[in-house]
Amino acid sequence: MDLSPELRFALTIARVAGLRARVGAGERALGHLGPTKVLERGYSITSLEGSTTPLRDASRVQSGQTLLTRLARGELRSLVRNATIDPTFETRKPGLQPSLFDGIESSGAEPGEQGAEDD
Repeated sequence: MDLSPELRFALTIARVAGLRARVGAGERALGHLGPTKVLERGYSITSLEGSTTPLRDASRVQSGQTLLTRLARGELRSLVRNATIDPTFETRKPGLQPSLFDGIESSGAEPGEQGAEDD
């Protein structure tokens, strides 16, 4: 089927408008996850003074070091007196994530049929 140049042009314009709308929606969604928005929700980002890497583990900090904490409005500098490490916290090792279906035995049903009942 051959489309007229005018129809092709109109379809192209509609397609571009649709793609622009999708990109705009994606930008808005990602904006809510940006560091500034996270800080506005009450979180902070703390690093060792002179470093830009956020701290995630108290074992990286020693007494006498200075921390820089970034808030939604401003920064704080703190002098570390001591650091306590939670011995019960199990650090995750990088690797493959387990499947959602690990440990589930197959019932022989096709996907989407599990739990369906006949009327």
